[in-house]
Amino acid sequence: MNVEERILVRAPTPRDGALTSGLLQRAGLEAVICDSLDAMALELDRGAGAVLLTEDVASAESLQRLLAALGRQPRWSEVPLLVLAHPTRGHRSLGRLTNVPGVTLLERPVHSRNLLSALQTALRARRRQYQLRAQLEAMHDLQARLAEELSGMHRLHLVGARLSQPQPLDTLLRDVLQAALDLTGATLGTIELLDDTGGRPKVVVPEQPAPPAAAEASHREGGGDWHVSGGQAPSILPVVLAARTTLRVAIDEPGQLERAGFPPAVIDELRATGIRMLQSAPLLGAAGRPLGALCVYWRVAARDSETRRLLFDLLARQAAEIIERDQAEQARLAADRRKDEFLATLAHELRNPLAPIRQAACVARAPAATPEQLRWSMEIIERQVSHMALLLDDLLDVSRITRGTLALRRERVALRDVIDAAIETSRPLIEARAHALRVEVPPETVWLDADPVRLAQVLANLLNNAAKYTDRGGHLALWATCDDGQIAIHVRDDGIGLDGTSLARVFEMFSQVTSSIERSEGGLGIGLALVRGLVAMHGGRVEAHSEGVGRGSEFVVHLPLPQPSPGVAASAATEAGESGREQRRIVVADDNVDAAETLAMLLRLDGHEVEVVHDGEQAVAAVDRLRPDVALLDIGMPKLNGYEAAQRIRAGAGGDDAPLLIAVTGWGQREDRQLASTAGFDHHLTKPVDFGRLAELVARRGVPAPALRPDSAALSAAT
Repeated sequence: MNVEERILVRAPTPRDGALTSGLLQRAGLEAVICDSLDAMALELDRGAGAVLLTEDVASAESLQRLLAALGRQPRWSEVPLLVLAHPTRGHRSLGRLTNVPGVTLLERPVHSRNLLSALQTALRARRRQYQLRAQLEAMHDLQARLAEELSGMHRLHLVGARLSQPQPLDTLLRDVLQAALDLTGATLGTIELLDDTGGRPKVVVPEQPAPPAAAEASHREGGGDWHVSGGQAPSILPVVLAARTTLRVAIDEPGQLERAGFPPAVIDELRATGIRMLQSAPLLGAAGRPLGALCVYWRVAARDSETRRLLFDLLARQAAEIIERDQAEQARLAADRRKDEFLATLAHELRNPLAPIRQAACVARAPAATPEQLRWSMEIIERQVSHMALLLDDLLDVSRITRGTLALRRERVALRDVIDAAIETSRPLIEARAHALRVEVPPETVWLDADPVRLAQVLANLLNNAAKYTDRGGHLALWATCDDGQIAIHVRDDGIGLDGTSLARVFEMFSQVTSSIERSEGGLGIGLALVRGLVAMHGGRVEAHSEGVGRGSEFVVHLPLPQPSPGVAASAATEAGESGREQRRIVVADDNVDAAETLAMLLRLDGHEVEVVHDGEQAVAAVDRLRPDVALLDIGMPKLNGYEAAQRIRAGAGGDDAPLLIAVTGWGQREDRQLASTAGFDHHLTKPVDFGRLAELVARRGVPAPALRPDSAALSAAT
């Protein structure tokens, strides 16, 4: 029965009521016969489409309850009231009914057709009222939703204003979480962040005082407190991230947790907390990268709305943006730190070669120096300058360092040579402290596939540390052992030693032993961090050992031994040395007069015929006139740059007449080498030139045909 379509009837007699009810039912109308006006008033409160009564009933009975029921109708409601009255009696007997809105008087006797027509008209008017009610309710709901959205957006604006201020990440996330609690009316909440280390996710919680009730259980996680009756809420992060959408789950409703994908153990924990409902949203970064989850919990069932879900999702997006912004800032700071560390490392490495260079220069200037001592001094200076040149190459490629990578220049090198280079670097410090150094290496030649400069730096750093942290007159030892395809290089001292804490962090960047600052040479604390990184790049590992404070330290570098036989390299070197005796005709072109003349002097001392010119046009003319075997061209020359000169030389010569073209330049990046190859150069050497490498190239004098000959305009633009 539709109560809003009922017709309430108060007839004078039961017989009249039965007749009226039958008439209305045959017409398809629902009639409710009331035995009194009090009963009619009660039914009116439940709902009605119209009211039908007679004047004698209205005059005979109290109208107070009926009028009160009509007065309680909402403002949109005006219940049609049909009254049957005798015209001869007039309407005075109707009393206050005539003043009630919606009253229609029908004269008795009334034909049934007219009565039904009047009732149908009354019901149509009543239905229009119901339509108006629906419109008013929709407007009211819209107004309430708009008010809720306005309030929510105002809250979001306030949160956004707070979040725009520079604050720690935890503080910002607490603001987001508190806003989520305010918007949803939830009891408590968490923000769970993914932990890259693989441990339990960090939980950020709102600031709140401890509850007075002893039954409240306190749970501390991630630096904050949150309180849950009957226990603690478990992490639901995996479920939220798997769903990748907002979850709203009534915990007590059978099957909801299972359908949402919660594991049985988590379901049991959730039901044990006293929480009745939860809502969560994933925190997703760029390209959907998962960052964590925003979760709120209720102890009682809460009303849901589309607006609240929308605002909750917006808060989750704000939290994700905050986290990504913080991660970007941390990445920027880390990049800055890596650059600073690189510059500090570079300064650290450049400082070491300066000591042997300075002392070798002093030996060379000494009047009493023998030819053997002079040769020894020059070898040291050459080796250490080569070391510094390679380090400067690293400075030009800062982008590699920013990405945390350093390129090794591997070659086949004898272990003894690496150890000798390291001792040369560390000898001034060792001798200044009057230490005794014992060195033991295998009697047979041990070959390594390694970067000799970097590996010598590793051993020199270990020797320097041993010297710095050993009292004057101490004992240092360096020895190597080979076993099972690996070599172990040991550096031991009888110095201050290391405790357990220092052993654990000795290889960290900027780490120094705080109890031994007075023994330090003021280093940057990066030597051992550099050692670990370089050894790892060689495919090895480094270990630190100590029996305790005052009992010395030992560092062991483990490196893999190469598989190929060293005989190939030795025979190649022998052939190169023997062929190097053949005289070559060479043109050296460089606008730096000192650089050109010193290089020419070295080549003449090696038995070659050399002509020097100082610009690109002179270089082309000299090659055309002399038909040399080799041409060494600087790149940044006047009149014609090295690329243009090389192109003209290639264009004017052919077959066996073409000289070996070698670029000699201060630019050593990959792009510079590619430009040189494209211009027609056979080889590219970076200043200061490794003369041994140059002598080998001159001795072999191979002329490979370049694959590409670009026009001079393109080369000029490139330079």
